[in-house]
Amino acid sequence: MLAYSASGCETRWYSELEVDHPLAYVYRPDRDRTLDEYVTACRTRWQHFLDDCARETERTVIVDAWLLQDPVFSMLLANVERRQIVDIMSELWRLVPRASSAVLYLTQRDVPAAVEHFCASRGPRMRTFYVERNDRSAFAEARGVSGPAGLNRFWTEHREICDAILTDVAPNRIDKDVSARNWPSVTAEVLAAFDLELPWRNEDDLERFTGSYRLDETAATFDVIEREGRLLLRGFPFFWRDADQELLPLGSGLFAVQSWPATVRFEVRAGVACSLDVTEQHRCGQAPWPAGSYART
Repeated sequence: MLAYSASGCETRWYSELEVDHPLAYVYRPDRDRTLDEYVTACRTRWQHFLDDCARETERTVIVDAWLLQDPVFSMLLANVERRQIVDIMSELWRLVPRASSAVLYLTQRDVPAAVEHFCASRGPRMRTFYVERNDRSAFAEARGVSGPAGLNRFWTEHREICDAILTDVAPNRIDKDVSARNWPSVTAEVLAAFDLELPWRNEDDLERFTGSYRLDETAATFDVIEREGRLLLRGFPFFWRDADQELLPLGSGLFAVQSWPATVRFEVRAGVACSLDVTEQHRCGQAPWPAGSYART
């Protein structure tokens, strides 16, 4: 999104956790009387969304997760048969205009290693949540699996289903294996494929931004740290609290938060940051959203 905006294109990024996301609708057997009813509701949402996009001919729209990952996730968790999921998603994807669309498919072939990485990076609370959610699912019950092995089984089948869907229908598909998690290299390669340039710039003297910050006297503190020439948020209360969030420099003390629709601007006095301001691009499903000014302690 930042690269498109920097190139002068009007851009709208729909992040996965955005509140009131126009495509966010998961399969819930306790609500949806039949799978057909769920598919009909999805088809209506997709068509309305695509019609709105078609009217905004000068705007680039980026959708994160809800055209593939999340619908597949909810149906697989409910133990919908694999072939049914592929057929349903292939039908929905046929609504997408091929000439004006592209798919960026980021995968990791070693699924257990990928699962271990996202559990470790998001912390023990999220690891427990992911395992327990899977253990309670119809997916796990039908296969007699549980624990970390059951979670690996789920994401292995999820990836196989996504592979099958995109093999059938994906327009202008770009595949990237991100197992090495070399994000600077992956980012540069992806932007080159779309004829775009890196939107962020080097920021000198990152040390002046490091320190502890908090919203007010009663709030917990979080840290801004420097590691190997990168600036990171650590312990920020409303992102993945147990994971470091990289700040991507946009210039003049302004940073984008990696993978989240927010920017951070540092106020610098006498060569040292005294506060930082968080600005939201749109509201995500975490309350309260961290927009506001945080003082250095």
